[in-house]
Amino acid sequence: MASISSSVSSVSSIRGYGGLVSGLDRDGLIQGMTSATRAKIAKQQKQKQTYVWKQEAYRSISSKLVEFSQKYTSYVNQSTNISSPSFWAKSSITAIGDYSKYISVSGSSSLVDSMSIVGVKQLAKDASMSSIGNASDQSLTTGSIKLGPEDVSTLEGQSLYFKYGTKTFGVSLSSGTTKDGFTYDYSNGAKAQESITRALKNVSIGDGKTLADVIKVTANPSNPGDPSGTAFKLDFQSTDKAGNTIQIAGGSKEALKALGIADFDTLSEEDKTITSSGLSAELAGRTQTFFESKSFADRVGGKNISFTYNGTTKTIQFASAEAIQAMIGGNDQTSLESIAADLETKLGKEFGSGRIKVGVQEDTKNGGYQLKFETMNPATKTVDNSSILAISSADTGVIGKSGALKVEYGESNRINLNSTLSQSGLKGIADGIEQKLADYKLANGEDYETTYFSGSVKAMELIGKLGSKVTADTKVSDLKQLISTNYSQLSDTVLSSVYEAIDHFKTDDTTKVSDLNNAMKDYVDKRELKLTINDIEIEGLSYNSTLNDIISKVNASDAGVTMSYMVNSDKFSIVSTAGGAAGRIDFTGSGDAELLFGQKDVNYTVTKGQDAVIGVKYAGSDDVVDLVRGSNSFNLDGLNVTVNGTFGYNYVKDDTNGKYVKDGSGNYFKVEDTAARYTQAGVADPSGEYVKTTEGTFVNASGGFYSMDTTNSVTFNAKTDADKIVSAITDMIKDYNEIIKLVNTEVTTKPNRNYEPLSEEQKADLKEDQITKWEEKAKAGMLFNDTDLRGLSDSMRFIFESGSDDKAMLESFGISTSSNYGDNGKLVLDETKFRAALESNAGDLQKLFTRTADATTGDKGGVMARISATTEKYASITGATKGILIEKAGSVYAPTSILNNNLQKTVNSINDYISRLTGQLKTETDRYIKQFTTLESLISQMNSQSSWLSSFGS
Repeated sequence: MASISSSVSSVSSIRGYGGLVSGLDRDGLIQGMTSATRAKIAKQQKQKQTYVWKQEAYRSISSKLVEFSQKYTSYVNQSTNISSPSFWAKSSITAIGDYSKYISVSGSSSLVDSMSIVGVKQLAKDASMSSIGNASDQSLTTGSIKLGPEDVSTLEGQSLYFKYGTKTFGVSLSSGTTKDGFTYDYSNGAKAQESITRALKNVSIGDGKTLADVIKVTANPSNPGDPSGTAFKLDFQSTDKAGNTIQIAGGSKEALKALGIADFDTLSEEDKTITSSGLSAELAGRTQTFFESKSFADRVGGKNISFTYNGTTKTIQFASAEAIQAMIGGNDQTSLESIAADLETKLGKEFGSGRIKVGVQEDTKNGGYQLKFETMNPATKTVDNSSILAISSADTGVIGKSGALKVEYGESNRINLNSTLSQSGLKGIADGIEQKLADYKLANGEDYETTYFSGSVKAMELIGKLGSKVTADTKVSDLKQLISTNYSQLSDTVLSSVYEAIDHFKTDDTTKVSDLNNAMKDYVDKRELKLTINDIEIEGLSYNSTLNDIISKVNASDAGVTMSYMVNSDKFSIVSTAGGAAGRIDFTGSGDAELLFGQKDVNYTVTKGQDAVIGVKYAGSDDVVDLVRGSNSFNLDGLNVTVNGTFGYNYVKDDTNGKYVKDGSGNYFKVEDTAARYTQAGVADPSGEYVKTTEGTFVNASGGFYSMDTTNSVTFNAKTDADKIVSAITDMIKDYNEIIKLVNTEVTTKPNRNYEPLSEEQKADLKEDQITKWEEKAKAGMLFNDTDLRGLSDSMRFIFESGSDDKAMLESFGISTSSNYGDNGKLVLDETKFRAALESNAGDLQKLFTRTADATTGDKGGVMARISATTEKYASITGATKGILIEKAGSVYAPTSILNNNLQKTVNSINDYISRLTGQLKTETDRYIKQFTTLESLISQMNSQSSWLSSFGS
């Protein structure tokens, strides 16, 4: 439509320039000569706009009808579906009785008046495990602090930049221990080489590669006889096979100084370039300094350290280096006590005096002294085990494995879930793992390490997922390609660890996958932490795993439990995901469960799961039905019931007249004959303590008998939710009346013949607000006296026939038709009468609204059935043939009807006609332009001839 309109409106901009010779207004003449065709186009455009406006008017009404139907007669909207009997059901349920405090109830049920809960024998409990006492050592201590001079790495915590091709990548020379157990260490050449290589592996360069794939790090010891000595020299070599240039592109000031290139900005591009031979000759000849001697005072003086106390983080500053050096006067203990006192004062100012105590204690394991931070109760001056204190961050060189305080980031007086097990603070774990690692070395003749653990675990997982794509004879070179192709969505870090493991365990690229898999499995098995829960082995864990790893893998396993660490109570919790007696917590066969959780009944307790047992009685029967449920919340014949206490069962240990017996496991059984004792072959102790249950089994009666007391049963009072119903009815009547008003406004508003749709040329001469005001008046009366809308109006005016019993009943219930003829049948609600009817005659009121039509009797149904018949007739959006208004104008609620309706077909026909007229206009315009061009040419020739002839007479 846009192209048609634009072509018509632009006819005045006829191409070229006319009248230059003749002086004629070519464009004006052509417009006049084509005016008849342009007038036809303008007429059709106006007619089309009229039909479009009619579409919009019809749709405004049909949309209201559809929305009304969906809101008040659809089962999709249960809360407002007035046509549904369940909407009117007695859904406001109240528990009544002395023990109703133990019963919560909601929902609705037809049996609500005929049933009661006579007792709750026992509540359901999920099987669970919980720590006894604290899971952590509740201690926040530093490592052994050395106050005198100490060699400090100039690389740790620094950064370098490398340029690969046209891109520059930053490399962080991290500190601390990673989740997979790798510890960054720059204390000698071998460890520095390994740590920098690991840092390079953390940087992706695309295509599944990292910087470690194109840059090789070497550390050559100054003394070849002592390869692990602290004196070494670093070199970087290019291993790139793609021909990209690799350069050192910068770094932190300290890192560049350590490499001997403090003058980096003055280096040439050639000097910065790394080749397959290593650093350039210029850089290779520089003196590298990777350590400098610093005292404790120099390392922490004036630096910041942040603590988090019960969720609030504050930063304090160490005293200046000079002030700390002044504190160091006596032995290490007294010197540290002075430093501790200064820290305690500053923490007191931030978190409150007396809340955090900083002391000094001997490091009995490593020697020396360490700082100890304790949370205190300032009122009682005793240790406050409920508060949580953590070291959250600090300036470079203060914390970390090689930091001055020898303490990791995030260390707290609770378990550090992100540290490896031995460093997590789990009670007794450090000694336990130390023994495990000693046993490992004794058994395997090598130190325990997990460098390739996570990569091997993931590689074996991927090999398994590849299935038939991998055979026993598949080569490693093909395996890498398969993994790259099928698992490209994995992060570069994960893929890098997988490829690293594969490269480590392969012999060469022809190694078979079966042999590779066996090598990795042997490696993992030796290092795997053996944790079995409910006969399910939790795979992929090592002694260097973090507790977060362990918790995550336990919860993702098929053990059927949820494990968590409750930081405030400092306890582990494991809860069965299977409710009641079906759940269990069992560590049988788990070699390392004791390492993590300690001994059962000493360090943790396991609570056996049990089902809830509820006694229910129905009217007309004296029998009590025992319901056994795995949860304390359950459905009782449509009611949603939750029990939270026991009642109704009298425990009488020595009375044999009880109807129920409780066995040693806490289960209840109904007894066949309470007066008799039974002995039975096969019963462990046939001493007469056994009774026979109604199920025919024998149960030990030593647990005591229970009798049922039905005098304090909990019954239910049900009534309709009057507020909900009144609210919905009020909204329904409001929406219904709005539709009546809209329909009658459209059908009675006369069109103003002085306002027709504007043509494109007319719009071009008006402002936007003028166009809007004009079109508002032009749109009015589009559906004046429309036959279909007259029918719709009549149907809505007369829901029930005048004088009918249904109409009279509806009025008696508080809903009547307005007596004002101008209201055109609007409904009026008397809320007082309606609420009274709900209270006294809810059944008849429900039937009046929900009764369905019956073709056999001619009954058109109740209120909502009759309204639905109207909405379906005029605005049905389903079926091959839609509602009358939808067929006429379409609806957004019936998408296919938007382009397939009667008015749209008319609009399409007009568009086709306009298209033909536009083509005709173009033909006429082109013809006249050609004729005028010819005229201009002839006049030009005549003028030339006249000038030529005139030259002879002069």
